[in-house]
Amino acid sequence: MKRLIALLLLILPLWSVCADDIPPERQSELLHMLRHDCGACHGMTLKGGLGPSLLPEALAAKPKTFLLYTILKGHPGTAMPAWHHALTQAEAAWLVKKLLQGIDDTPFRIPFRSKGTPVSKRYKDSQFRGSGDLGIVVERAKGSVLIIETTTHTRLAEIQRLGDLSHASVVYSRDQRYAYLFGRDGGLTKLDMLRGKIVKRIVQAGNSIGGAITPCAKNP
Repeated sequence: MKRLIALLLLILPLWSVCADDIPPERQSELLHMLRHDCGACHGMTLKGGLGPSLLPEALAAKPKTFLLYTILKGHPGTAMPAWHHALTQAEAAWLVKKLLQGIDDTPFRIPFRSKGTPVSKRYKDSQFRGSGDLGIVVERAKGSVLIIETTTHTRLAEIQRLGDLSHASVVYSRDQRYAYLFGRDGGLTKLDMLRGKIVKRIVQAGNSIGGAITPCAKNP
């Protein structure tokens, strides 16, 4: 408790100068993180899920400094992790400000270019986490897949030229960032659902009706 009080006293004088100094590009990245990383537990619309609601009415009675501490330090022994390794104090303060103001609940869409590359490239791979809310729809006749947000069935990106998918099967990585797609033509493709692109593709056989992928993403 003494540690918490000391940290809150340190944060409080800096609050007013932190939250408004975030560049627009980084703001977009923080909203993406909020929707997909935080949304994995708190719901894609932030109305609650495994974690509690993050809507303004649910947070109104909580001090700003407590919310800032929660983001940066987490709650040991619970599913709430510490984010101080990925966020500065100013960025965490900006997120608290946005949460208290309320965020438009229009289905969030990742900004993709025509080839599926996100507009922003400031994220490093280590900063991305998978989200259980993402999924793919196999378009068998077209040889392509759609990456979707499953809560609202929002289309985020399309990945084409994936070969014969008439008997395709899919498994997901444990962090649910990657989808492993195995097609009838023996093509095994690793898809990055957060970036909307092919990571790697190999064709290992000919006619592969009945092929499957083990949970560790290896073709038996």
